[in-house]
Amino acid sequence: MADKNDYKSVLKVLDMTGTIASVLNRLGEVQIETEDSKLQQMLAKIAELVRYQHAKPTAKIRLRSVPARENDRPIQMLIEVVALTHKYCEGVIASTEKQWEILARRAGWTPPTA
Repeated sequence: MADKNDYKSVLKVLDMTGTIASVLNRLGEVQIETEDSKLQQMLAKIAELVRYQHAKPTAKIRLRSVPARENDRPIQMLIEVVALTHKYCEGVIASTEKQWEILARRAGWTPPTA
């Protein structure tokens, strides 16, 4: 696992314009490769909401600029989850800890004291 590449890849995919199928495939690849369960859950939710809203896999989409529609709760949820995922990935990338340290701390590991 190259340090924080999963998060960098997600940010690129969220900002790319492509067919729904290609965007979902790229997110799915990261979801499979990452060891971060929180990121996996976020990506699964994005995929679920995109599939629910967009039946045509050849339609173009850019997840960071999905237009809001009044009274369309699934679209609003998609926008919120994409924003949260983007913020989460940026936060992890900005962290001074290595990716393995972040994941290990979540699993209960604490660094040895000197």
